Amino acid sequence: MRNFLTRAVWTIILAAVIWVIAAETRIDAFPFTTVYINGPKRFYHRVSCVMLKRGHPKAISVANAKKRGYNPCLRCQPPEW
Repeated sequence: MRNFLTRAVWTIILAAVIWVIAAETRIDAFPFTTVYINGPKRFYHRVSCVMLKRGHPKAISVANAKKRGYNPCLRCQPPEW
């Protein structure tokens, strides 16, 4: 019985650790996440940003936007990774 309880406790602990890691890892934390650039200003945006209403936004990855010298928009706060 004691061996069973030890296994159960370790299983619960492992599940909790996996849940915490999954909760902290956001989908938009990956460098291939799509963001949008628009106009002459050097900012990239989320698709829902109001600053994209003007002009013709172009889809680009976060890594590529960073490589080109773009910074995240202060209003919509897209991922910086």
